Amino acid sequence: MKKNLENLMKEYSQVLLQYAINDQPIPATQEEKLHDLQAKIIEILLFEADKPLFVSDKKMKGIFDVVLPHLLNRDDFQFLFDRLDSSGKSVDITWNYLDRFLKLKPFLLFSNLPQNVNILLSDAIRSYLYSCNRAAVILCGALLEEILTTELENINRGLVYKNENGNGMHQLKMPVIIQNAVNNGIMDKKFKKDAKYVNTERNDAVHNCKLHNDTGTLKIIEKTKRAMENIYERQ
Repeated sequence: MKKNLENLMKEYSQVLLQYAINDQPIPATQEEKLHDLQAKIIEILLFEADKPLFVSDKKMKGIFDVVLPHLLNRDDFQFLFDRLDSSGKSVDITWNYLDRFLKLKPFLLFSNLPQNVNILLSDAIRSYLYSCNRAAVILCGALLEEILTTELENINRGLVYKNENGNGMHQLKMPVIIQNAVNNGIMDKKFKKDAKYVNTERNDAVHNCKLHNDTGTLKIIEKTKRAMENIYERQ
């Protein structure tokens, strides 16, 4: 899937670049070609929206970063809905799902993720896409906790657990775990605030039954992905 998507993205960007460099209008035949490529790329992204998008190198990531905002243009909402609906593959895609998808930034990575992390990430994003905001927020908190505790345990279990008054090992509170992750080079200090924010919002959703709106949920997802990128892409 990665190779196919990368080839489609290269072809799309080459057509755009050809006419942008020469400052020429795009002919109708090429315009149709761009629309076809756009629909194919969006279709792949749509049905893999709950997964990270693994790219082969930094140059390719740069192409995706530049082109994707143009592909995911909300001005093309009706066009995308019509093309996807007529593809025969997306009859179950609702207007609301597509709206949420277009607000969600694709998660670009070079590194493979552990299977358990992939599963939690997928569950969190699918919860958001299907309007289950509270579940998405709780899963984002669980995802960060799983990542940080696993990485810290690989260094020293004492960074995650402590023996309380001889009553057995108990997990440290998340703010302590987050600080330990920063202190031990698992996560950069500038992402500490993001991680603590995700954890606080997760706790509010669990213990206070806080209901997050779409904007707030998306903010938590993006902060989670930024922290993940910092953890996995630096190794």
